[in-house]
Amino acid sequence: MSKFRALLLAAGGAMALASLAMASPAFAHEPRTVGAFHVEVGWKVEPTYTDVPNAVDFFLNDANDKPITDLGDTLKVQVVFGDQKSDMLSFEAVSADEGSPGEYTASVTPTRAGVYTFHLVGTIHGQPFDQSFTSSDKTFDSPKDLAETEFPAKDPSNAALGSKLDRTATRLDAVKTTADKATKKAEDGSTLAIVGIAVGGLGLILAVVAMARGRRTS
Repeated sequence: MSKFRALLLAAGGAMALASLAMASPAFAHEPRTVGAFHVEVGWKVEPTYTDVPNAVDFFLNDANDKPITDLGDTLKVQVVFGDQKSDMLSFEAVSADEGSPGEYTASVTPTRAGVYTFHLVGTIHGQPFDQSFTSSDKTFDSPKDLAETEFPAKDPSNAALGSKLDRTATRLDAVKTTADKATKKAEDGSTLAIVGIAVGGLGLILAVVAMARGRRTS
C-alpha cells in the first residue's frame, strides 16, 4: 500500500470518527465554573427512566481540576419538577470502587417523565454556592417513561396505576355517598311509617276508650 493511500485511509478514518463523535450525545452532565470550583451535574444513571432508582450526580473539583473529596454535609440539593419540589437532599461521597474521586450523589427516583431541575444550595469550603441545573438536550437527560423500553407488553407505569386508583376511589366515594343518601331516605321513610302506625294505633285505642265510655254512660 502506498504512503499516499495510507494517508487517505487514515484521514478518512479520522473524519469518520469525528462524524460519529459529533453525532453521538455529549457527556450527559452540565459542566460549570462557580468561583474557585469546577463542577458537573447530571443523573447518575443515563438514559434516565421513570420509576427506576437513580441519583443526582455531582462532580466537584478545584480551579486546577483536582478532585475535592472532603465536601462534608454543607451542600444540599432540591429536585424540582414543574411546581413540585422535593425536600432538601444530602450528598454522599461515592466510594472509590463505584465512582471517581470528588463524586457525590443524592438518591432520588423520578416518577414522571419530563424536565427536571437540580437546585444546589449551601457552601463549599466556606464559599456560598447557589446554582440550578436543568435537564435538556444540551445538558443532561430528561427522564422518559419506562414503558418505552418494555417488550413485548407495555405495562402501565406506577403513575398511570396511581391515577387509575384515584379515579376508582373517586367513583367509589360517589357510589357510597349515593348509597348513604338512599339509606337515609329509606330510614326516614321507615321512621315515618312507624310513627304513622303508632299514631293510628293510638287513635284506635282512643276510639275504643271513647266507645266504652259512651256505653257506660248510656
